[in-house]
Amino acid sequence: MDRRDFIKLGTTAASALFFNSALFADVKRDNEKILILLELKGGNDGLNTIVPTGSEYTIYRNVRPTLALDRTDILPLDAKSGMHPSLQSLYPLWKSKTMAIVQGVGYPDPNRSHFKSIAIYNTATSDNHTHRGWIDRIFEPIRPDEAIFARGIAMGNRELGPLYGKRVRAVTMDSPKRYLKQAQIVEAIEKRTSHPMLSHIIDIENEIATTSKALESRLHGHCSTLTGFPKTKLGRDFKHIAQLIACGVRTPVYKVTHDGFDTHVNQKEKHGRRLKEFADAVASFENTMKTIGRWNDVVVMTYSEFGRRVAENGGRGTDHGTASVQFVFGGSVRGGFYGREPSLERLDKNGDLIYTTDFRSLYKNVALHCFGKTPDFLASYPFLNIFS
Repeated sequence: MDRRDFIKLGTTAASALFFNSALFADVKRDNEKILILLELKGGNDGLNTIVPTGSEYTIYRNVRPTLALDRTDILPLDAKSGMHPSLQSLYPLWKSKTMAIVQGVGYPDPNRSHFKSIAIYNTATSDNHTHRGWIDRIFEPIRPDEAIFARGIAMGNRELGPLYGKRVRAVTMDSPKRYLKQAQIVEAIEKRTSHPMLSHIIDIENEIATTSKALESRLHGHCSTLTGFPKTKLGRDFKHIAQLIACGVRTPVYKVTHDGFDTHVNQKEKHGRRLKEFADAVASFENTMKTIGRWNDVVVMTYSEFGRRVAENGGRGTDHGTASVQFVFGGSVRGGFYGREPSLERLDKNGDLIYTTDFRSLYKNVALHCFGKTPDFLASYPFLNIFS
């Protein structure tokens, strides 16, 4: 085996971490949950996502003369809050009580750096020496004799975020179809070496050849004809996740990224488009999961590195802020508001919202519901009781 073949095998082997035959199932296991982590990248403006419509609406309009939404355009949620009109597709989920809105999400001593703050959200700690994602920190170490497979997939993006570490064995992929195209170059190889590293790589190559054929046959079944997803990047990513779930591929965690929330300039139109893309993709995913009977098994949770400043800036946008709102969707969700809405009358010394819900409380609820455990690093945070 020459050097080029070795590199080729080593590169392809990384993809094999996902498609082990143990991940295919014709019948799902009891209580098997699937978590979809949706990153709203750049810092979503929570104040224009869930808008105060009660007594604080006047303050909201005064500090945002060009960005404030008209009361008549806001989708009413309760007596004092409403939703951005671009989130219209999510309104049925709110009405059916399968959508939770967590208010005032943040953490102490907020950091306004994209890089640092998203690292805190990814790892669930501000410790600079902790680089493992919070999902990776939940799973038990993989045993030496355990079959190699991915516990997580970052769909459509190369950033593993909360999946990064040594235990999850997460991978990235653009789409199942692209994976199959890449796997076509792999053929079963007869093992003729006693070298342990080469032997291991050959085993993985053979696994790729076998499982890619199994995946291909499943994708050519009913799950390859999924329709109704928006023709946006986020819509395609959710469609690919839905395909894998419908095909019986076993992966407990997916991550998707929705870019474009760093809205320093001309925010109103940009933010509205991003919210609509988000809402339409989630609504399409909900409809598909209901169709295949998995809506009660999936949980979609949003997160973002921070919110935006309360007052708009001179460029008709908003700068990096602190607390924001996050969403949780799924058939097992207790719909409604969670946490306490930050007050526009009581801001911090920088004029920012004061967080009321530590983001790790949200993680704690999701961890217990999806993985059946509360890890030590989340145990001390309040419980929100989001799930039925």
